[in-house]
Amino acid sequence: MSFGKGFLLLSMISLAGCSSMDPRLDPTGLVYSRQVSRMTSGYNAAHGTHYPVPQLSLDAMNLPTSVVGAADFSHWTVHINPLWVKKDPCLVDREALAHELAHLFVYYDEYGPPRSALLNTDKGTRLVAMNGPGLQDLSSEHGAAWQAKARELGADPCKEGYCRSDRPYKNYPIICTEKETALLTEVPTTAIALDMTQSR
Repeated sequence: MSFGKGFLLLSMISLAGCSSMDPRLDPTGLVYSRQVSRMTSGYNAAHGTHYPVPQLSLDAMNLPTSVVGAADFSHWTVHINPLWVKKDPCLVDREALAHELAHLFVYYDEYGPPRSALLNTDKGTRLVAMNGPGLQDLSSEHGAAWQAKARELGADPCKEGYCRSDRPYKNYPIICTEKETALLTEVPTTAIALDMTQSR
């Protein structure tokens, strides 16, 4: 009887330690999730800000195949298109994570933390931001405030082409070495174990 209670308690503690991790993430997703956490913490430490660490989701979220990722203010989530994780993990690591994180930080500065509500829609109940970017003109989406934050987070907006174009990846591809690409696509199990112990 004592063993059963101890095992149950240990199981619950283990689950609590992993509660901030999305169980649907594969090893590469866990690496990207840790990167988002490090980038947010580093930015906060360097600038005295208090941005919460967003969730990372590897899902297409109805994104066109040409779109690498999206910042979701309502859910405070960075969505990464899994097609791009397979196609170009280096682009995701070097540019897309910082790119989408910069959008969230700019939105937070402009609108404050997301205030959301559950609303009944014709497509069912949806979580909707009651503040934040709406359907306004998105021509300034990659403006000076976003570019400054993206640079601070490690992206290079001009190298990405955003100093010249709204959709630059086709014209200005990010190139990684084979070693960098291998590190992003082949995560050893020891790295996963280390990630699990550090998250507790």
